[in-house]
Amino acid sequence: AITAISTPFFLKFLGIDIFAQYILVKTIVAMGGIVSFGMNQSITKLISLYSNSKNSKLQQIKAIRGSITVSLFSFLFILVFIFPLGWELLPSFFNKIGEKNLIQLLLVFALMQLYLEQIDSIFVGALRGLEYF
Repeated sequence: AITAISTPFFLKFLGIDIFAQYILVKTIVAMGGIVSFGMNQSITKLISLYSNSKNSKLQQIKAIRGSITVSLFSFLFILVFIFPLGWELLPSFFNKIGEKNLIQLLLVFALMQLYLEQIDSIFVGALRGLEYF
């Protein structure tokens, strides 16, 4: 509902080209959730399971480290296998919203945002796991 209301304002104030660039970055970041392997939900479950155990802090830290490691490897997978394809193909598909170097810069920005969002979701999941329901 908020997107439906805010889209005309974004179009008016940003213009079509910049709005298209914004949507491209948001789409790439949203697609990154596919390769996060559900780390947010799994860390929530692990932290809540380990909260009542004897060595709870150590097990929770290991669970967070493991989730960050899996997230790092999924990001490296994107960086090694998908990024080179996007580096060459995206500028040819999206040539109407900017030149090649601009599209490549947007891709780099989107990948940095994607990784930070994955790390953020791990810590949000860990905090959610510490809540008592």
